[in-house]
Amino acid sequence: MIIVIAIVEFILALIPLIGPILLFLLTPAFIIFSARYVALLYESAPAPA
Repeated sequence: MIIVIAIVEFILALIPLIGPILLFLLTPAFIIFSARYVALLYESAPAPA
């Protein structure tokens, strides 16, 4: 997941003028998405016996 987000951020950084603005606006969404993914992954694990 980190690799995919890094690739998207790299592509956005390559776009002149509008890229850094989009990156600035989308970074919080990427952070929330990754945190929610990790939380759901943690909750879906079976409880240790």
